[in-house]
Amino acid sequence: MATTLPINPEARFDITIAGETNLDLILYGLPADMPLERELLASGFEATLGGSSSILAHNLARLGSKVGFITQLGRDELGSIALQRLREASVDLSRITYRDDQKTGVTLLLPHGDLRHILTYPGVIDQMDRADLDVGYLSSSRHFHISSLFLQTGLQPGLPELFSTLKDSSAGAATVRGGDECFSFASSRLRMTSELRIYGDFLGGADYRAVAAHDAGREGGQVEDAEDGFEEGYGACLARDGGDAGAPSSVICDAR
Repeated sequence: MATTLPINPEARFDITIAGETNLDLILYGLPADMPLERELLASGFEATLGGSSSILAHNLARLGSKVGFITQLGRDELGSIALQRLREASVDLSRITYRDDQKTGVTLLLPHGDLRHILTYPGVIDQMDRADLDVGYLSSSRHFHISSLFLQTGLQPGLPELFSTLKDSSAGAATVRGGDECFSFASSRLRMTSELRIYGDFLGGADYRAVAAHDAGREGGQVEDAEDGFEEGYGACLARDGGDAGAPSSVICDAR
């Protein structure tokens, strides 16, 4: 059965997003096993906009959506470059915040064929918290999205209350994309995700069976019935269906 999202015709934005912004620095042609104390020469280099939240904001705006984005940056050149990329895509940045005591995050990516090294300095990514978010701004849209929960530890404690508030406002559906790292069997993170399950409409990018197992009190035990329990909580689920790490398999569950 198809899911129909609520539409607010007076919404200022098609989607509002709260999340991280950083730059991705990509070095090509380096060996997977890198010796110490040797200068290794890359065959190529690229600097791109990074961060799941900012990439989504940028790409949706380029496709013609009206996007409002709340993010936090350091007052540095990396942050300025990232903001310029977002402005060029016509993302609304009127509610961004800065921290003078932290730097903008950066990720260094070293591709090796189908695999890669990923090295991240989070900077301000884990510093933004619930107090940095303008709820009125976030609710002035048809849809709210948040990404990379496992990185945004400052936001985690306030998210259930934020989602509850947004669901009571004129905002439409809410999407959570956590990343596989968020859904390790760390009990505090699973408890938070179970709470978000009450308010969110979609969950993506993670193993939903881990959350369902926590809800059932099994903590990684048998989860044959987990899918049914999880589907009852979400209108639709967009989640990795376990399997090998990095596997592209996914499941779309519509329980409405």
